[in-house]
Amino acid sequence: MKRRIESGERVIFLDSRSPDEWDRAAQQLAGALHIRPSEVENHLRLVPQGHPIVPYCDCADARCSQRAAAALVENGWKDVHPLEGGFAAAVQAGLATETRQLRD
Repeated sequence: MKRRIESGERVIFLDSRSPDEWDRAAQQLAGALHIRPSEVENHLRLVPQGHPIVPYCDCADARCSQRAAAALVENGWKDVHPLEGGFAAAVQAGLATETRQLRD
């Protein structure tokens, strides 16, 4: 993903951390949308199509990002890639972060 971003491709990050993970978080990936995995289908209008979508979480087994990805694919999104290693891997790879943004 980092190479795609560095090449100028727009990548949409979907912060799909569980409520407990989100409550403990101080940061999110820059520009990420925050939608709980159980609520993805209720907020499809917020997720742009035509760009790679990368859900991420902090779950050891990536269950939250996998659940979010499955909901998107089931609803017609094609280019969906759960982030292996989650938020920690993104930070380690040097992706930009920002103070978490609360969703209305």
